Amino acid sequence: MLIIDTRHFFFLKKKEIWFYNEEPHDEAAYTVYSYVRQHLTFKKRFDAQSAEQTLTIDLHRSEADIFKQISRTFRYHIHKATRHGIVFENLASPRIEECKDLIASFNAFADQKKIRRAGKKRVFALRQTGNLFITRAKKDDHALVTHVYLGDGSRAVLLYSFHSNLPVAASERGYANKFLHWQDILFFKKQNYATYDLGGINSETVPGITHFKLGFGGKEETIQNYIRVASWIRPVFSMYKKMFG
Repeated sequence: MLIIDTRHFFFLKKKEIWFYNEEPHDEAAYTVYSYVRQHLTFKKRFDAQSAEQTLTIDLHRSEADIFKQISRTFRYHIHKATRHGIVFENLASPRIEECKDLIASFNAFADQKKIRRAGKKRVFALRQTGNLFITRAKKDDHALVTHVYLGDGSRAVLLYSFHSNLPVAASERGYANKFLHWQDILFFKKQNYATYDLGGINSETVPGITHFKLGFGGKEETIQNYIRVASWIRPVFSMYKKMFG
């Protein structure tokens, strides 16, 4: 279990509980449980819960077997990335400056793609767990693609994936992304992780991303998320849910 504390307002503390497995802990005014094991039951009611699909790869399998399950086209592109001089970089336990660079780079990408930005407080809270990983596919010492993971020693979950604005061909950027996923798989396998999690998939809302992730083989899995809020903010939370879903 990883406990991540962030504070959105000086009177309201938010806490994220990742990979919850019935361990005792103190809740905040606003507590989010992410990646809860499906069979767990809770004595207290939750104010919101959701299930989403993700794609996982069993890292107990042999390297050859995992690679064989990747689509033939993707395997070709992974080899091609190596021939193009693309190399792997891993930033385990990233330094503060590396996290600042990550936030700036991702948020520039997010603004361009009109997706949610990465919050500075949250990224640094994730860093405090000691389980944040940044990996990069680089060419000529420039990062083409970056991945960000959160792990608990058993499962590594992809949180962010983005590319730079460097003037490179879209095809080469695609090779770099596939190469990086493969190198990430190898890295976490060497760290004795059991599961590599490619992050959420949804054929209706993100068909392109889902199709891409399915190219790595793996197994579809349902993960559970829950939110519990303190009684004194429950009316505000309920109103927010009605307005924004």
